[in-house]
Amino acid sequence: KYVLPLRLISNDLAINPARNTSFLAFTILEPIVHISNAGVYNINPDLTSTMDIQIGVPFTNKWDILCNLTEDLSLIDEYNQINKVNFTLLPENAYTAPESVTLQEGVSQITASYQLKNNLVPGNYILPIKIGSITASQGGVPNNSLVIDEESNVLFCIVKEGNKINKSGWEVIECSSEHAGNEATYMIDDNESTYWHCKFKNEAGSSVPPFHFIIDMKKEITIAQIDLLNRGDGAANNIKWVEFYASNNNSEWDKIGAGDFNDEGTRATFRYYVKSTKARYLKLIIPEGYGNNCPPAAIRELTVYGLEGNN
Repeated sequence: KYVLPLRLISNDLAINPARNTSFLAFTILEPIVHISNAGVYNINPDLTSTMDIQIGVPFTNKWDILCNLTEDLSLIDEYNQINKVNFTLLPENAYTAPESVTLQEGVSQITASYQLKNNLVPGNYILPIKIGSITASQGGVPNNSLVIDEESNVLFCIVKEGNKINKSGWEVIECSSEHAGNEATYMIDDNESTYWHCKFKNEAGSSVPPFHFIIDMKKEITIAQIDLLNRGDGAANNIKWVEFYASNNNSEWDKIGAGDFNDEGTRATFRYYVKSTKARYLKLIIPEGYGNNCPPAAIRELTVYGLEGNN
């Protein structure tokens, strides 16, 4: 039980001194064990390898509390959906987890540390941790009254940036719409002064989205992140969003990412945290424009970050 003593005071009102105090008594019916630093943390593995979780109780601890930490995969799906990204579960062989976490009697908070190893390949990962179960005892006598705060969890978002992949030799082997002088090959020429543009409205064969492109990267690439540079410079561009697919045979495709492409007339690079995938072929799809009002549609440059071959 806990007591909160209160006293009423005022500089302006006359208060009866015999009736200006009150005591609020509380009884904890469900003593809660929680993650006190719950939230989302962005981790750069090139700068840090430690991921700390603070586990505690908001009361005087009279028990030995063994906490079992576990992964909650549903948190990954929720994070990806909200943020329009494609993070995947951090591989088990890429980190070490604490063997056990025990809040000993008299201790109200403890730190559990996860350590990243140095074998992480480029990609976008999440380690979603929650308290899976607890066991409490006092002097060897079990106490089953303690409960877990189910809303407290930690998401460590780890982005291992890939190397910028050399595009020399790449080839656009399929394009559904391109204006003469602004062909799709300009999207992979490493020249930001050129750009792809779909056919103009008054051109023969002009159409509305979806538009698509297939790029042959000529060898297997581990794709980690993709950048798109918009046209910008005050030019009209009505692309609403984009999708990315990967393949090793140009026939079976795996969707690896999607995201907004908001071109408001200012030149900017859009980063897409796609599902880390090994592939030779990359497909870019523009499903629709704003009000499906495309053309105009343009992209200056597509850049892939990851690893080449078996590196």
